[in-house]
Amino acid sequence: MSFKYEKIEDNIYKYKTKSGKVKYRVKITIEYIPFDKSGLANISSARAFIKQATADVLNGEYSKNKPKEYTFGEYWEYYLDKKTTLKGSIVKADWNETTKSNAISLFNNHILPTFKDMQLKDITRMQLEQFSESLIFDKNLRTASAETVMTMLSNLLSHAVENEILDRNRCLNVSPPSSDLAPINKELSFEDFLTLSDYYSKREIGLKIRFSLLSLGLRSAELSGIRVKSIEFIPNKEAPKTARITIDKSRPRYYQKEGKQTKTNRPRVIYATERIAIELAEYLDWLKGVYKKKDKVLHADDWLIVNLKTMTPVGSSTVYSELRASGDKLGITVSPHLLRHHFSTQAKLEGIDIRHIADMLGHKSLATTEGYTHGEEQSAKYISERVTFL
Repeated sequence: MSFKYEKIEDNIYKYKTKSGKVKYRVKITIEYIPFDKSGLANISSARAFIKQATADVLNGEYSKNKPKEYTFGEYWEYYLDKKTTLKGSIVKADWNETTKSNAISLFNNHILPTFKDMQLKDITRMQLEQFSESLIFDKNLRTASAETVMTMLSNLLSHAVENEILDRNRCLNVSPPSSDLAPINKELSFEDFLTLSDYYSKREIGLKIRFSLLSLGLRSAELSGIRVKSIEFIPNKEAPKTARITIDKSRPRYYQKEGKQTKTNRPRVIYATERIAIELAEYLDWLKGVYKKKDKVLHADDWLIVNLKTMTPVGSSTVYSELRASGDKLGITVSPHLLRHHFSTQAKLEGIDIRHIADMLGHKSLATTEGYTHGEEQSAKYISERVTFL
């Protein structure tokens, strides 16, 4: 059974058993010796356990059982556990499932093959510098990708320093050299965008509306997280001038069933142009008809973008794959992220203030206000009334 732990004080946690009894847990490392004791009757017992364990370690009671010094691979497993385990009363772990998956992939592909079996304390700065160079010259990574690898490696070593496993982080300020590879192109030409728009205008309405909504700068996981109730037509559905769309859910790979909060952990509102609002109204009428043919009723809580064969919500990976495949047919490199960049670029070219664009795209670092504010919604409405490229 998985318990919900509430941190009471350093190294002491409270939880309830299946029968409802309150128990205490001690989780502490003393001089490299880990202790994890559950089932303690009260906080006094927990404190007494820590006191006794500390005395035992200092008296050499555990000297024969002192664990060997960490290899890099062993510490990676420990680090991964710490980053993905709930801490006391904290509701969320440091890493969500998406971050965890990305980190595991990065370490397995780039870092562990070199350092896994090495003693953590024996890794030298020279070896770290040679490793950073190998990312560019041997693995042919771009500079930005190599920097990401080195940052993740440095974060692990800093964690080891915090836990007194290492005396210092020898990876600090170790940067990879510049790569001769050009940065990945994150721009979609206006001509290519027009070609894609024309292509999707002739496709069935389900695919057409996906492209139109992505053109508003949505992330693919945000598109997958839109529900029918998220859309409000203004002034009405019969003759819409715009559509107010609330983005409050995201459905990335590991959160397909119910979705999660958006990337910035707060909802935002975007406004569709008149053309896209009309498309949305037509799409909803069409979708209701599809549900009716299957003896189903389209409800406000239903997902907007669905697989017509299974009547289940379309995942973000499917959205990505379909768009890439269509681009390949046209000889155009495109992705939901490139459409976000295109939206931002074209809006700036039309003279729209960067602060309004940040609000529309949900860029937390550039937002002018914190939380979900009227100012952000006004930014979205302002943009929808002024852009001409959509």
